[in-house]
Amino acid sequence: MRILIAAPVRQKEEIFKAYLESLNNLEVPEGAEIDRFFIFHNSPELLPLIKDKSFYAEYRTDESYKTDETSHHWTGANVSHVAGMKNSILDFAKKHNYDYVFFVDSDLILHPRTLNTLLDAKKDIVAEIIWTRWTPDDIEAPNAWDFNMFEFRHEKRLEEWRVPGLYPIGMTGACILISKPVIKAGINYDRVYNISYWGEDRHFCIRAAAHDFGIWLDTHYPCIHLYRDSEFEKYRQGELRF
Repeated sequence: MRILIAAPVRQKEEIFKAYLESLNNLEVPEGAEIDRFFIFHNSPELLPLIKDKSFYAEYRTDESYKTDETSHHWTGANVSHVAGMKNSILDFAKKHNYDYVFFVDSDLILHPRTLNTLLDAKKDIVAEIIWTRWTPDDIEAPNAWDFNMFEFRHEKRLEEWRVPGLYPIGMTGACILISKPVIKAGINYDRVYNISYWGEDRHFCIRAAAHDFGIWLDTHYPCIHLYRDSEFEKYRQGELRF
């Protein structure tokens, strides 16, 4: 079994170090070949942090990307660049015959059992849940939903996902395991030209559903999301833990 752990990366150095440590702590199936592929977006200072065994590329653009204690401030150009980098990773995986791509956003801390749990689900597309306050005043929201932009099957859906399990969903992203059949089918992150939904993950999931691939959410080992500097500080101090 060959697995490519990958991400576009535009991150602060200390958070990226914590992220890499989390990846190093992942349990992996016996005999599996694990590679990494990072595309560094305007982040050359991070290159010395990766080991020689990681594949990498540099991607340079002129546009800015702002994060602060309120939120992450995405533009259409930011989203378009991320979609292109993810597509490049999928193309690399297809060319080199990987069995899975495991996309893990560079501000996530994974429980050591995350990868094995997702593999054990035996699904073509399965994500691990992440709970995030998108602004400080928001309730914690998941990285998954059932329909459209951010709609749910019923009002108890979020409570349901607090219970460890495996659930069919409509859309997801950020920490997602994608199988070879999906990759070979050409499912990608390009914008579907006649749909106006925001975000590359929605367009990937729409394409997957149109090709009859089910999409699933695992909730056994929620990721820690270092979405703000204050959350990284809590993690560093041991206040955020599994």
